[in-house]
Amino acid sequence: MAWPTVNVTLTNLDQDTDSPLAARTALWQCGQNVNDIVAARGAINGICDLDASAQVPVARLPAGQPNGVASLDANGLVPASQLPGGLDAATLGGQPASYYAPASHSHAIGALSDVNTTGAADGQVLTLSGGTWVPTTLGMLIGIQVFTASGTWTKPAGCKRVLVSVRGGGGGGGAGVTPYYSTGPGPNMTGGLGGKGGATYGIIDVNAISSVPVTVGYGGPPSNTTGVGGSAGGSSSFGTFITAYGGAGGGAASASNNGVDGADGSSVGGIANGFEIGTGVTSYSGNVGQGGRGEYGTGGNNATYGGAGAVIVWEFG
Repeated sequence: MAWPTVNVTLTNLDQDTDSPLAARTALWQCGQNVNDIVAARGAINGICDLDASAQVPVARLPAGQPNGVASLDANGLVPASQLPGGLDAATLGGQPASYYAPASHSHAIGALSDVNTTGAADGQVLTLSGGTWVPTTLGMLIGIQVFTASGTWTKPAGCKRVLVSVRGGGGGGGAGVTPYYSTGPGPNMTGGLGGKGGATYGIIDVNAISSVPVTVGYGGPPSNTTGVGGSAGGSSSFGTFITAYGGAGGGAASASNNGVDGADGSSVGGIANGFEIGTGVTSYSGNVGQGGRGEYGTGGNNATYGGAGAVIVWEFG
């Protein structure tokens, strides 16, 4: 039975003056259409009845047919026969379906061939390095190395960047003098202070670096010889990345003038000269020794060495 297609004319049913004879034909057509609808239930080109859940029964769907829907097996899954290619070994890269892990599964991390768990610790994450996943303390401070003598910085495992603070050695103090006249000793004249060592800091990417030579500048020797100034301090450096030069030696005093203070050291490679981190290191203080005062025309004494430099390395993952 085909779906009803005849429209019912309502013009003979909308007024109380309409002809009953004419209305009879319209009422008959209404009844006929209702009967056709009932007969079309479950029929071709008809309507679909619903199941107890008010859903279209699977039996009414073109299951397993072109442009239709997939039928499900006893486990509620789409059979392999209704998937493209049947998911045979040829379509699975030459491997049977059992070769591939299900979507939800787990492995012990140590069982993975491309993961190196050596030295792994709580709080670390896996990062890719040279094709292998390695445990890394990402973005965290790993350690600090303080150099008060020259040596070599060796990169620890997991280190990616370093913050380096470099200070050069301070200059030595200049000689003072007490001039001696026929009438007796004159006023004491002090030697100049040694200049502070240059100071700076920088951030360096060390992913491709395993070690860096470190030089720590010495403190400049003082002068206790009348008329002779102190010596400059030594330069400190972190490889070729950052160098802080030593401070200049203090000038010698004359019979009529105190010695001129030495100039502070400069730096290259860092973020800004004159800025440093970690001044708590004793040797960082540029011990800019003051020239001593001579006695009765002898050479000035009591000038002191400049403080030695230092290099501090903060290591980050």
